[in-house]
Amino acid sequence: MTKQKTPKYDIFLSYSNQDYEAVEEIANCIADTGIHVWFDRWDMVPGGSSTQLIETLENSATIAFCIGPEQSTSEQLLQIEDIKSAHRLNVIPILLPDAEEKQIPDGFKGLDIINLSEQITDATELGRLIALVLGAKKPTEFEKEQYIGDALKQIGDIDGALAHFERALIIAENLPDDNSTLVSETHGLIGSILRDHGKWDMALEHFKKALAIDEQHPDSEPSTFADHLNSIGGIHYDKGEYKKAQEFFEKALLINRKADNKNQEAIALNNIGLVMKALGDRKRANEMYNKALKIAESVEDKAQQATTLNNISIIHYLLGDFQKALEIINSALPIANEIGNKRIIASNLGNRALILQSLGNLEKAMELTKEQEKISREIGDPVGLQRSLGNQGMIKYMGNKLDEALLLLQEQEEICRELGDRVGLNKSLGNQALIEKRLDNMDKAVSLHKEEESICREINDLDGLQRSLGNQAHIAYRNEDIDRTMELLNEQEEICRHLKDPVGLLRCIGGRAIILENQENFEDALKLMKEQEKIARKLSIPRSLAISLANQANVLLKQGKPKEALPKCEESINMANEHGLARLAKEITEVLDRIKSQID
Repeated sequence: MTKQKTPKYDIFLSYSNQDYEAVEEIANCIADTGIHVWFDRWDMVPGGSSTQLIETLENSATIAFCIGPEQSTSEQLLQIEDIKSAHRLNVIPILLPDAEEKQIPDGFKGLDIINLSEQITDATELGRLIALVLGAKKPTEFEKEQYIGDALKQIGDIDGALAHFERALIIAENLPDDNSTLVSETHGLIGSILRDHGKWDMALEHFKKALAIDEQHPDSEPSTFADHLNSIGGIHYDKGEYKKAQEFFEKALLINRKADNKNQEAIALNNIGLVMKALGDRKRANEMYNKALKIAESVEDKAQQATTLNNISIIHYLLGDFQKALEIINSALPIANEIGNKRIIASNLGNRALILQSLGNLEKAMELTKEQEKISREIGDPVGLQRSLGNQGMIKYMGNKLDEALLLLQEQEEICRELGDRVGLNKSLGNQALIEKRLDNMDKAVSLHKEEESICREINDLDGLQRSLGNQAHIAYRNEDIDRTMELLNEQEEICRHLKDPVGLLRCIGGRAIILENQENFEDALKLMKEQEKIARKLSIPRSLAISLANQANVLLKQGKPKEALPKCEESINMANEHGLARLAKEITEVLDRIKSQID
């Protein structure tokens, strides 16, 4: 690899005199980061010759050609072109406020351009400038391109990052010595960016190429080999191909344990936990997460700690322990903020919103998921974005803003179809069906649920499947198809008991109890309602508890037992009033009046 000489200045700022104020602001911004800037008003010796100026240019790693709104080709530009050609220096065109791209000289149009035409202090563009300047100081062209690519990735310039990583790949592939390790590593970097931004099939190709190189070289770094296995497993997981994902994650786990690579071992355990959760084995998922957390804490891997805590909180959420879920997710937030990982922060915000939504705090939940949306758009994360839109849609639904909810969920659907994200897609379809049902568009609701069910069965998403079955049962019940309703609820119950999902079980046994009540099978109806009550008390879900108590009171009344019905109905209405469930309290009052009339 050809070494570059060490320059005296990191960047030389070339500009026209009328633009000096804007350029000085740029100089101040980048000098504050430790970059050694040459700016004539700071460094020019009075009476200095043009020869000295040219020598300074030649001793600068990068030349910034600042283009103002009225600038045209000048003698100084010609000098820059000559020096660039002779010394292979980096040149970065910078568009100052009100300048246009058409002013960039033809010879510079293929270069990285910093666009400050709208705002001189644009943080993203200044970040790109800093990345390009620091990258130019690297000793080899490969290191330069790789450094710039990684820096641009960190600030969310995905297209720029990909372009530089692809240049690094070409350089690595054409080096005279065996640089298979560099080639494998760069394929992995490109794959990571593509995966993070939803281009899963393209990412998979790069990871497979990296893995093939690793397998051909037994002396490959084990952590890199395992990382590529984890990445391939991750894409299969994203696509809902859970068994394939598990296969790659378990291979990665074995390699990391053999190499005693604790950081990567924690990642593999966490990933296996994700698969277990998706396959419905929440107990094993929680075991995997807690093993991963213990390792992450022992090696002080903050990113993995925050990620794993986020995942553990969702297990408690799925088990209906909302307060515990909230406690855990809140403990992850300061860790995520400390390391400044925006992807982890966005995930934390989304999970907290989900928990608060279930606890009835819709206003705070909406605030958090809008913040999640903002970060996801900023870092170019389509998966985080679709999840945020889905959360917002359901909060709007719970607030009875159905048209707004539907638009958000349709936007989520569009992103998921583009990504090939079947897990996100089935959730979006199912939630849209709920809204169509509320709008009395039953045919549309059934059609959406059927597609949702088909996807869930295809990818073995048991949690999504039980929800779909329960919602279809509700529609069948409205259509007075009782046999079909019971068939759907029985399958839903079977899945919920397998998953140990108390929230789903609460819904399906409640539905079965109502049907049995209508069939005047009061004893069996009461048994199910009491089980429903027990679950609701354990989970501290006031609405479900109030409904179960009211339903029991109604059945007891039908059995001619108004005195037994009275305390249950009174507890039910107190529960509803205490938690602001006004509509439910009104319905329960009607039951209470009937009970009192029979006692009187």
